[in-house]
Order: sequence, then structure tokens, then C-alpha cells
Amino acid sequence: MENLNTVLRAIPAPDADAMVRAQHHIDGLLKPPGSLGRLEALAVQLAGMPGLGGQPQVAKKALLVMCADHGVWDEG
Repeated sequence: MENLNTVLRAIPAPDADAMVRAQHHIDGLLKPPGSLGRLEALAVQLAGMPGLGGQPQVAKKALLVMCADHGVWDEG
């Protein structure tokens, strides 16, 4: 457990300025505020990753679609 705590302490704090800039950019897009739901918050967090300068680059993109049947259909 000590190794995990050491790793967690070594993670730098998010770049708050980059996060603010990202939020302003998202809010300025031609769309209703908050219409992208959780995706907007995730974009702000990604922009705040230290060392990226607010411009995260994703080299390999992928889209995963997952679904499951947990018996909800049977319950009506």
C-alpha cells in the first residue's frame, strides 16, 4: 500500500489556468451550455493534465460501445 501512496503523492496538481481556458472555450461553442453533459467536464479535466499546456493531443483514437443485459428487460 505504501507504493500506491508514493505514486499518488507524486502526481502533480492539475493546471488550473488551462482548465479555466478550456471551460471558457467550451462555453463559447455554438451549443446550449452543458448540452454535452459529462463530456464537457472530462474535456476540462483532460486539458488540465500537467505538461500538456492545455492542448492535449490524442494520437490513437478509438470508440468503444458496450452493452449488457442484466435482466432489466425481463422485469418489464
